[in-house]
Amino acid sequence: MFRCFSFVLKDNLSIIRYTVTDMATLQDYRDERLRKLQELKNLGVDPYPAESHRTIGAGEIAPKFDEVEGQTATVVGRITGLRKFGKLAFIVLRDQSGQVQLFLREGDVDQLDAPRSVIGMKELPLLDTGDFVEATGEIIKTKTGEISVGVKTLRLLTKSLRPMPTELTNKEERLRRRYVDMNVNEDVRNRFIRRSKFWQATRGYLDQHGFVEVNVPVLEHTTGGADANPFVTHMDALDQDFYLRISHELPLKRLIGAGFEKVYDLGPRFRNENYSDEHLPEHVAMEWYWAYANWQDGMKFMEGMYKYVLQETFGTLQFKLDRFEVDMSGEWEVWDYATIIKERYDIDVYESSLDDVKKALADNKLEVEQTENRARGIDKLWKNIRKDVAGPVWLINTPKFISPLAKSNPDDENTVQRFQPVIAGSELGNGFSELNDPIDQLNRFLEQQAMREAGDDEAMMLDIDFVEMLEYGMPPACGWGYSERVFWIFEGVTAREGVPFPQLRTEYDAVTKAIYPDVRLEAAPAKTPAVQQENKPLSAVEEGTKKLYLDDFALLECDAEVMETSSTEDGLTTIVLNQTCLYPGGGGQAHDLGELSWQDGHLEITEVSKEKDGTVLHRGHLEGALPRPGVAVHCKTDAERRLLNSRLHCAGHLIDYAVRKVGVQWKPGRGAHYPHMSFVEYEGDFNADEAEALRQNIETEVNAFIARGGKVGVRSVPSGEARGLSDYIPEPVLEKYQNVHLATYPEDFNVCCGGTHVTDLSQIGEVKVLKVKRKDGRNRVSYTLEGLES
Repeated sequence: MFRCFSFVLKDNLSIIRYTVTDMATLQDYRDERLRKLQELKNLGVDPYPAESHRTIGAGEIAPKFDEVEGQTATVVGRITGLRKFGKLAFIVLRDQSGQVQLFLREGDVDQLDAPRSVIGMKELPLLDTGDFVEATGEIIKTKTGEISVGVKTLRLLTKSLRPMPTELTNKEERLRRRYVDMNVNEDVRNRFIRRSKFWQATRGYLDQHGFVEVNVPVLEHTTGGADANPFVTHMDALDQDFYLRISHELPLKRLIGAGFEKVYDLGPRFRNENYSDEHLPEHVAMEWYWAYANWQDGMKFMEGMYKYVLQETFGTLQFKLDRFEVDMSGEWEVWDYATIIKERYDIDVYESSLDDVKKALADNKLEVEQTENRARGIDKLWKNIRKDVAGPVWLINTPKFISPLAKSNPDDENTVQRFQPVIAGSELGNGFSELNDPIDQLNRFLEQQAMREAGDDEAMMLDIDFVEMLEYGMPPACGWGYSERVFWIFEGVTAREGVPFPQLRTEYDAVTKAIYPDVRLEAAPAKTPAVQQENKPLSAVEEGTKKLYLDDFALLECDAEVMETSSTEDGLTTIVLNQTCLYPGGGGQAHDLGELSWQDGHLEITEVSKEKDGTVLHRGHLEGALPRPGVAVHCKTDAERRLLNSRLHCAGHLIDYAVRKVGVQWKPGRGAHYPHMSFVEYEGDFNADEAEALRQNIETEVNAFIARGGKVGVRSVPSGEARGLSDYIPEPVLEKYQNVHLATYPEDFNVCCGGTHVTDLSQIGEVKVLKVKRKDGRNRVSYTLEGLES
């Protein structure tokens, strides 16, 4: 992995600098160390003894020299320098506390004592930089004034087989081998000492204020507390799938319902999303919940906590964070959301029109989208303010249309009880007065569940047990959460630099493969998590109304039988059939139109929708007699509308293909495939400077794929196998059915999808990729079809 770096290899005569430029060189050095290892073993020396001890840290000797001079001490550590001049030798020894010089003189140093792993002057050539040793002797000053340990006994603790580089600057190399990075770059190791202090101080402040730490489960049957896609695993003992938690929230609030009044947990959480400079799929976070407290109590408490934690971690409350000078020592400003928008833009967030908001966006050179709405536009205006705020500032009275799931403010129903710290242009935490109305909570869960069933795998899951807890009663409470992103911001590093071992794609370079030619480096395939099969429909086709369009993309007409009918005051009629060829919409794709006809009437369809139980509702204008249950009807799909929707939908999938083809490490997410608005969103790093070139490359790849042509088909596969066949996996669908449908494209490109598709690539036409941009924390690729641009 170390391609072209410099390091120092020191023998018993001199210091020699080498530059590794190919695997042969590194392998030669390793082979030489293996030879020395074998020679030590031949002497009877254990090169990896189990025992060691020390009486003082290497870095403690110099500061305490006046009081420890002349004393016998034992030090341990890694050799970072080794020189030998005739009957004298000098070793630089480093441990976590610092370094010290070892002074060895022939006649003073004990000879070889193999059973104790003691080596003498004669065996010094068998040592290398990187080896660990234990040295015992008198603390002295040499004739040149160097504070040293005059060695009496030298023990080998670990024989290293690879030379440690003297510098390491390549970012990927550093992240892949942090153990080398921290040896070479001491500032990196010190960063993680500060990270530890950050969480120690967080825990200490909470403990001092009467909070009880309770570790809640990482594995959950249902996961909630945030809009995020969870990781899935399988527990063999129960033969059930579990989720890795995305938040600590719901279990901690259960503890408030259980009688705890101040409770917190601190530990990892997992969100199956891509990397960015501020987000990692796995990261450490803390959440606390405080019964009988409101958001104002929480805001005052957190102001004190920030000051305490930052002082304990960094030893100061004054920071230079990028372009911001931030002083955390004073009293924080409190900003009212509506007031700050009014002062900056002369916009009333509650009374302004969409045109007013668009004008403010345009006047401030902010993007105005064709599909802009008031809430999104006003949020953009706030973020334009936020990016220049040094802080610390508390943002309060957030409008309900910005945070629709938060608890309303009793003094102003237009706002919610939420408080957010704004520091260095970022929001670094989130606090609320917690929702404790069980009926309100259930309704919000049901709304989120409907979003999941429509394909939004980041929407929250229904947690009926949590609702039942609320029905037993949970007192009013304040809740707060922040993650290690707070540490990253104040440390001044990106997310990957801020954790010791960031996850990276597994790679083995030529050096490693050459050194271990007989070792199978690739891990055995992991067992695909089983999906619980009991009481699950065979597939979406069979659930509720039989959905014929899932098994045949070309099917536009079918016969069916009426199951039930109803009429409403608005003059529309709803008919439920035993089966249908009309698509009910969902997953960002519009529903079909068409008509149902029978002997003495027909229904002109204006909407097709699907209930949670899979029942498809055909709604429209009735002409003639209302059909009774059991009557035979003929279903006919509007072929022109179906084709347009399918073309747009398939173009979105081909953009997924193109993104992968051009080598961008993005994870597919949500999309919309409507004539007036089509886009696909992804999680991953974004470089605005490369966006236009990426747009062109994606467009080229998509249209080249279409030009090569081929059929588009469909097949049903077991849910447990779908993960290995499709890049995009709608987890809620896999959870719900025994089998799922794969749309099969040429070139072995498969998509797990329940929408409609073209049957041949030639039907799609030319795709125009309009823009690649960062929007609301995701990477959005907007597109349309030739002829639809207007």
